[in-house]
Amino acid sequence: MQDEKPIIAHLHNIYHQITPAIIPVLKKEGAKVVLTLHDCKLICPSYLALRNGLICTECNGKVFSKLLFTKCQDSYSRSLLLAFEPWWHKLMGSYDDVDIFIAPSKFLADLVSDRIPRGKIKIL
Repeated sequence: MQDEKPIIAHLHNIYHQITPAIIPVLKKEGAKVVLTLHDCKLICPSYLALRNGLICTECNGKVFSKLLFTKCQDSYSRSLLLAFEPWWHKLMGSYDDVDIFIAPSKFLADLVSDRIPRGKIKIL
């Protein structure tokens, strides 16, 4: 990145392989950071915000430990790991430096607005 000076970084599905750790690096280099939302990962550790075929907002981007009690995952150990990850990112402010979140629908924008300030969400 030292040879190239990006002015915009458009991120997709960075949750695990790249991780949000790339965001502060991009900001340090002066890039505006745009993150397209492809799922509900920022508000739902299991990505889908579904439980028993219905929309679930139990965690709502805030109380990820509810995953342990709602049995969204097949095992408690998997649920524990999935609950810890968003808690950690929220504690660390991993997504705070994202300038704009792009939501492909008003529905998704409304769901994630409990965690992301509405002014940072743009609907396609």
